[in-house]
Amino acid sequence: MIFFIIIAILILVGTLTIFLKYRETKYKYLIYIFAVTFASALFFVPYFDPLQLPGFWASVILQNSDPTLYGFIVGLIVINCGIYGIHIFLSSANLLRAERYRGRLITIGQFSKRRFPIYVSYHLIGLSYLILMGSATGVTFLSLMMVFLFSDTAQIEKNRLIPRYKNEYYIYQNKVPKRMYSREILIILIVEYILFLIGVIFTFIL
Repeated sequence: MIFFIIIAILILVGTLTIFLKYRETKYKYLIYIFAVTFASALFFVPYFDPLQLPGFWASVILQNSDPTLYGFIVGLIVINCGIYGIHIFLSSANLLRAERYRGRLITIGQFSKRRFPIYVSYHLIGLSYLILMGSATGVTFLSLMMVFLFSDTAQIEKNRLIPRYKNEYYIYQNKVPKRMYSREILIILIVEYILFLIGVIFTFIL
């Protein structure tokens, strides 16, 4: 268990270090490599997590305990939350890749609700998957990563977006005040965290 936690911490710290060091250099491609590594690590965490909650859908996959009614119900809820996250990601990515929007500030679609919708999709998809699998370690590390990404969005705007779009971006900021978490996203995330916390209480406390 200690070895697993040490490895997880090293992956998290290494990812954040590479991100901070190379995000504004010619080696920015390293960010994508380590982002994929971190996402892959989070994907496999539930299969080795010493703090995995029994009774969730992972119990069926790993065959280490019988699924509970609570775990089944939570699974249905978080699957729908994850699907919404996938919708946000796909619609945002399509706008970013559309030929007519190259070099222009996107202010429609998901970008009209929040300024960094793709980061939001990462949170929704990742959290839904990790809760579905009952991974307490995965949920913890993903949450820490999202706190970092949220704080980093301010630097992205200051160093990249405002210099590029100038007054146009200030107008966009006033029109869309939420950087990442609009009201409906906050409600969804709070519900997911509460449901998971209840599962943790049932497993480790009661």
